[in-house]
Amino acid sequence: MTVSPESDEWNFMGREELEQLLREFDLTKDDICLVGSISLSARGLREHDDLDVCIRSEKRQLVDPDSFDGFVAYVEERYENIDLSDDELIDDASYHDVINGFKIVRPEISFSYKKLRDLPKDERDVELLENYSQSTDDWNWDLYRADYSQRPNSLVSRGLQSLRTDGLLVTADKVMGLLMRKYPGIRRTIARLPVYDLRTPYHTIVGHTRTLTPAQLLNRLYAGDQFVGFDVVAYWVALNAYENGESPGFDEQKLEVDIETLAEMDIEHIEPLTLSQRHRVLDLLT
Repeated sequence: MTVSPESDEWNFMGREELEQLLREFDLTKDDICLVGSISLSARGLREHDDLDVCIRSEKRQLVDPDSFDGFVAYVEERYENIDLSDDELIDDASYHDVINGFKIVRPEISFSYKKLRDLPKDERDVELLENYSQSTDDWNWDLYRADYSQRPNSLVSRGLQSLRTDGLLVTADKVMGLLMRKYPGIRRTIARLPVYDLRTPYHTIVGHTRTLTPAQLLNRLYAGDQFVGFDVVAYWVALNAYENGESPGFDEQKLEVDIETLAEMDIEHIEPLTLSQRHRVLDLLT
């Protein structure tokens, strides 16, 4: 799968250093695959902290691992724990995307790896990938490796295996993802529910309330690399215009709360907003 046209220049962090290393060891883009957090970065979920590279097994003897001592890191058999070799990852197009000729590991593979590794530092990435799986058609649950000794072929057997290895919540998430891909009406309906994910109804029943900081809310107002929280922006623009004695440039009457009232509120006494599953302000949806 090609995420962006070959003519577009993708200036990701570490690209210049990576290309220099490829020239130094006489490697081509076809000999490598970028793995790790770059799979999230390529989709605008978060920026990668480093750039991990795996190399085709027959070319590894050309490489001096000690040369990878900067932002770019050489890794070998990163996904061995989910029974996926570097050569499979590089040669099988179902396991990677292609951007500007660079092979990028699919997000489902990163998700499988991080779910199995189950480290605290992976929790945020797992959450980002779970949310992404629900908000995009660019997700294939068949690539998710829940069983590492056998790969069941039927939907029923995969569902049973997922229940045993991943539990009810992840299995239900996968089922809902499949239904939303097959039936767009379900996706539209769920998007308007006052829940964020499948855990929220449970927390509601037992009386727990999930809260978000402004930074967390803004971060989650993106679908891939597209900003979708324009209702929040509308309030921000209107409040700034009010403070400066100007017009915001749109009809303020369409906002749920009038700006004069909102501007006079003590921030400590502003009532929490009810959000939809996609973190839209529920009362403002039309």
